Amino acid sequence: MAQRSRERTAAVADVGEIPAVVNPARRAACLDNLELFLATYFPDSTGLKPFSDDHRRVIARMQHCLMHGGRQLNVVYRGFAKTSISERAAIWAALNGYRHYILIFAASKENATDIIESIQSELEENDLLYEDFPEVCHPIRALDGKVQRCKSQTHHGERTRIAWKADRIVMPVIRWPTTHHWIDQETATCPSCEGPLLVPNDGSDAWLCPQCQKDEVAAQVKWKTAPSSRVIIRAKGITGASRGAKYLKRRPDMIILDDPQDDKSAISPLQVSKLLSLLRKSITKLVSHGSTLACIVNATMIAKYDAIDQLLADSSWQPERIPFVQQWPAAHDTLWLGEYASIRKTYDPSDPTARERAERAATAFYVEHRAEMDDGAVVSWEHCYNDTEVSAIQHAYNALIDDGEEAFDSEFQQNPQAEAKSLGALTAEMVQAKACGRPWRTVSRLSKWVTAHIDVHDDLLLYVVGESAADFTGSVVEVGAWPPQSRAYYAQRDAKPTLREWLKQTTSTAVTAATSKQAVILAGIVALARELHGREYQRDDGTVCSIDSCLIDIGYVEDTVIQAIQTAGLGSWLKPARGVGIKSGDKPIMEWKVPNRDKGDNWIWTVEDGRRYRIIKFDSNKWKSRVRDGIRLAIGDAGSITIPGKPEECRLLAEHCSAEYPVETEGRGRKVEEWKAYPGRENHHLDNMVGWLVAASVLGAVLPGTGASRPRQQGPRLSLAEMKARARKH
Repeated sequence: MAQRSRERTAAVADVGEIPAVVNPARRAACLDNLELFLATYFPDSTGLKPFSDDHRRVIARMQHCLMHGGRQLNVVYRGFAKTSISERAAIWAALNGYRHYILIFAASKENATDIIESIQSELEENDLLYEDFPEVCHPIRALDGKVQRCKSQTHHGERTRIAWKADRIVMPVIRWPTTHHWIDQETATCPSCEGPLLVPNDGSDAWLCPQCQKDEVAAQVKWKTAPSSRVIIRAKGITGASRGAKYLKRRPDMIILDDPQDDKSAISPLQVSKLLSLLRKSITKLVSHGSTLACIVNATMIAKYDAIDQLLADSSWQPERIPFVQQWPAAHDTLWLGEYASIRKTYDPSDPTARERAERAATAFYVEHRAEMDDGAVVSWEHCYNDTEVSAIQHAYNALIDDGEEAFDSEFQQNPQAEAKSLGALTAEMVQAKACGRPWRTVSRLSKWVTAHIDVHDDLLLYVVGESAADFTGSVVEVGAWPPQSRAYYAQRDAKPTLREWLKQTTSTAVTAATSKQAVILAGIVALARELHGREYQRDDGTVCSIDSCLIDIGYVEDTVIQAIQTAGLGSWLKPARGVGIKSGDKPIMEWKVPNRDKGDNWIWTVEDGRRYRIIKFDSNKWKSRVRDGIRLAIGDAGSITIPGKPEECRLLAEHCSAEYPVETEGRGRKVEEWKAYPGRENHHLDNMVGWLVAASVLGAVLPGTGASRPRQQGPRLSLAEMKARARKH
């Protein structure tokens, strides 16, 4: 009884005989022709419309890379069908056995899952693939959507070892005669019609001609494993690149990166750097040393200087950038951006049908003047337009008119505009250009004060130390973090070690997960403040100096910062400060009612309501403009800011200083630059640069021509011992 049950189970698990190939000639024609494969077997996607010359060139490049190895970069516009082409190219390489482990990376794990689901859908439901590649598709359909059948599935009593998971596919192991499905005419041809002969699955000597329906006796048949057997297709999010790439004792020999960056990561210099580092140090090194890697990146450039933009300049890649509009028509400024745009955009927004009527009217205008409006236009793909449009050039202009030049340059032309959103913004290149080569942590003999500012966060404290002359001419002295980071380029959110880790390693007090973040931050501030207070810097005249004054931001955890200042015993040296973004409609900070002795150039000493301590409040918009102006000024001009070291050494500072841009607003009869942050950027050292300059202004630095007066002179700085003695006496 048990024996019969096992036999029935085994019979159910076996996929049975593999059907013969329906169209051997069609399969053979696509063996070494990826373009034909895409057009033939996927009539509802890559075969729906004829390919453009740009498509054919990209597909030919991909085919060469897949068959022979290399690194290809294809930068193409939205709507190019790059994801569909990538997925189906992976299927082609797997079915024909050109590659044995295909790894596809997407921008996120969710996108990777979508890619695998799309490939699985084609292998399971595409009837054309089933007809001509039954050795793969028949065992897949035999699963009937039940993945638990994978472990027990057999063919002729041998396990197929198929895998069908959310993130991977392993093609079934199928053994068949060498001439079973499709054969070279030079190997065996029908004596009647000279067509290819087929052999039944049982391996008999009766060769069948599918055209003449005649049996011919053949020589002895040899069995072999199908070329697709055990081929792996996996998809992962780009962040999982270096984890778990090895599978079934194999390493990838084909890698496809499909749009590996998203809108947020493309504008983050840190994320761009991480992606490039991951690509160069990890992804391209996943292949075993004995294999030739085929690596293809298909992507759309999102922002200037994003990862794709930088790869275009990398000589280790073979790049191609394809804009949608390759030549604008002669009527670009007149008919298209004049009359056509006016018709399309003129409608009553309160009427829900008005926009549709305006679009139809614009299309009618285009049809009437099409010959003149198309004259001189050249587009990449003439079939790229939707049902409401007449041509690809109209599709391009609709996108340009509706979404604006900035979006069009990025999405369609692969030439995004520079990241600076106004003429008043800094770029990282501007900041790096002020690197003067002087050693870090040294001070000029011409400087009068050395000041600092600390920015407070949960995991890291960041600071800038700078020097200033009486006319605000100055230089950065040091850019740092607490606890000190082992890397020159890092982010606050991925600090190693963090404040908590540092405290756990350096204190005898038990530090656990239950230890409050306030306690951790307080300990970090006290340690950093005492470290900076005692730090000495070498002047270029041979003398030694120290930091005269330090501001610390209290905008995040005010009570903790005040407690840390008191704990450190540095009350007259370490001053609490808060930036206030004064807008055009607000009262200028210089008009706030405080004694003149307690105010300076867009800053005041004040006691906030309910507080017993004074803080320095300053106009952050004004002072960010001051930082921008100082970096833009030529070295030697009053107020100019320079940076030590080489340009590559100040990369972190440069990216923080260029993380915001000004927008000019007007109100109450005055114009003000209001600074806005680029999404996803870190700007902490920009805040520190502001704080360093404000601290110098409090001590007496004045920029000529600003009309600001010198503030009251501060008393001499007390030593730590003197401060403690005063505290005990009090």
